[in-house]
This record gives sequence, structure tokens and C-alpha cells, in this order.
Amino acid sequence: MSVKRSLMRIKMTYQEVLQSVSYPIECVVLDFESYFDVDYSLSKISTIEYITDSRFEFCGVGVLDSRNGNCHYIDPELMGKFLRAVQWDNVTTIVKHARFDITVLKEKFGIEPKYIIDVEDLSRHWDSRMSQKLKDLAILFGLQPKGDTMKFKGFHWDDMTPGMQRAMREYCKNDVILEWELFQKLLPLLTNAEQELALMAHTRKLYLNPAIKFDFEKADELIMAMEEKLNNITENVGYTSKQLSSSIFFVEILGEALPDGETIPVKAGKPGKNLVKALEKINGVPSKHSIPALSKDDDGMKELLAHKDLKVRALVEARQALRSWPLHIKRVKNMAAQSKVSDGYFRVPLVYYGGHTGRWSGTERVNPQNFGGKGRAGAGTDPLIGKVRELLRAG
Repeated sequence: MSVKRSLMRIKMTYQEVLQSVSYPIECVVLDFESYFDVDYSLSKISTIEYITDSRFEFCGVGVLDSRNGNCHYIDPELMGKFLRAVQWDNVTTIVKHARFDITVLKEKFGIEPKYIIDVEDLSRHWDSRMSQKLKDLAILFGLQPKGDTMKFKGFHWDDMTPGMQRAMREYCKNDVILEWELFQKLLPLLTNAEQELALMAHTRKLYLNPAIKFDFEKADELIMAMEEKLNNITENVGYTSKQLSSSIFFVEILGEALPDGETIPVKAGKPGKNLVKALEKINGVPSKHSIPALSKDDDGMKELLAHKDLKVRALVEARQALRSWPLHIKRVKNMAAQSKVSDGYFRVPLVYYGGHTGRWSGTERVNPQNFGGKGRAGAGTDPLIGKVRELLRAG
């Protein structure tokens, strides 16, 4: 359904929706700006690690008050006084990406508003398959373009020229206005505001108010056990991890291990020149548009894992281990790192309406819906994977 047709179906204003769920009709839109750089950004580390990092530094905050429509930018030195003067329990707080802005508000100022609505939650509910980026939503809904934040990369507020500071203020205020306009359009599109806003709040509180303790000692033991498991698998086939990770080298040794007349399974793809030569040498047919079908979900890989030849099975098991075990190890390390800066508590990072069916999805480089365990999805065939769940206990 087009945006225009969807908006034509709206029968309630945002004020009427808020009243129907007993939220204040007065709103405050909030958008923090902070220092970021190449090696220090939300694309490099988790949200809570970014916020608690010693490099974290405010560049200001954009604020819009629905009562008068005024949009302001508060410079860093004035932020604390301003934010503590707001009657947060008497307004509905609007943000775009609450896991950042509201966590900042709570961690840096000790403030957790009673009524919060995340524009990103609203847009996912409307269509979880589309891009949820502010710049793309602005285009989709025919709003003014979003500015470019990358021109501020690497600049602390005090390092900016007066001209750059003015540009930052205007950039942030434009974002705030876009978020406010999107909120007004998207809130009335909720299918059941009372139910969905409650689910959004529950999802958010799992992250904001962690109640699950993390066992760091067990985590260290599990990481060591996983690393040992990986090393044993690769050592058993007589090759190093580096060798097995090379697609060209792996194709060559797998080709040598396969019985006469058997070929390496392939699928459509664009291989590199050397991989083309390796495949053609073994399979005897042109492979300019084919790559080895060796991903865990490929039928070819599944057949090789059940191969009658023990050496073939061992090779593909080692290759698969190199792709999967580092991911399991990294997840445990991510959980530990995020819990360390959260006073030993594990924040449950879930995305409301992350799937088109309405279900949650995982985020923050952790998937808390797929820890595995006996009788649970994600446990795989190795009991070590299921032990990730044992790292969590009641606080």
C-alpha cells in the first residue's frame, strides 16, 4: 500500500491516539549529538560501550516542544540544567532510536521519562522490511532531506569553528523536526496503540533496566573451551586455520580428498580468477559464474557433511567450524563486554517488530533469542553452544 493511501485511512490525530492510551498530549522531541570518529562510533562498538566509553562527549541536544512548536539546540554546557528542569512525567518523550537517546538520558543525567515513544518503533510497525534510517523515511514521506552527519566526524564540540557549531545546530534541529513530523504521521497508523505501545515499552525496559546478572568466570571458561574445540577440529585434519579459511586452498584439498568422479558442489556466484582455475581443474567444466556451495545452508555442504569418506567429512566439518565457532566466541565476548560496563548486568537487546510478522529480532551483536540449550533451537549438535544460556542468572 502506498504512503499516500495509508495516510488517507488515518481517522485519529496523534493527540487522540495519545489520549486513548492515557499518554500526555504535550510532547518533547529529543535528539542527542555526540563526538564520534573512525574508530569510535556505534558502527564499531555496542551502544552501551559507546555511551560509557571515556571518549564519549556531548556536542549538544536538539529539543522540540509540541506546545509551541519551537525547536532549540542546547549547547553542551547548558544541557544538564535544561534537561533537569523538564517535567518528564508530564510529557510524552519522542526520540528516534531510544536505545541510544534514552540510555544516554538515564546514564548521564539519571533521567528516565515515564512516557516514551520511539519513531523507529513506529516505522518498523508500519513496515519492518523497509529502511528505518531517518534519511530514507524522510524521502519516503516526502519530507525535507536529512543533513549529512559525516562532516562532523572526528570533531569535538570545542574543536569546531563557530561556523561548524552553527552547522551542527541546524543539522540537529532539522533531524528533530523530521522526527516530529514522522511521529505525527506514524503514530495514528498503529493497529492497536494500547497493545503496541506497551510492547514497545517492555522491549525498551529490558535494555534500560537490566535485571539479569552475567557470570564472567563461566564466560572465560566457555571461551577457552570453544577456542580449544576449534583448534582440535582444525588440527585433526592437519591444516592451519589460515589454510582452511582460504577458499582456493580449501577447494584444492577437498578436490584431492573426493573420490574419483566426484566434483565440488557449486552454486551461482561470481568467483575470483584463481578460484575459477581451481574449480575448473577439479570439476572439469567452466566455472566463471559458479562458486563453491560450502555455506552451512547449501545442499552441497549438507551432502558433504554426510559423505561416506571420513576424510571428506572431516575437512568440511573443519571448514564449517572455522565459520561458526569464531561467531559463538565473539558473541560471548560481546555479552561480557556489554555486561562489564553495566555493573555486571546483561542488558537484553531486542528490536521491537524486527520481523515482518511482528516478532522481535536481536541486535547489539548479540541474539538473545537464540542462545541455544537442551531442547531449544540454536543448540546445534555441540553442548558448548547451549552453555551460553548458563552465563545468565537472576540478579
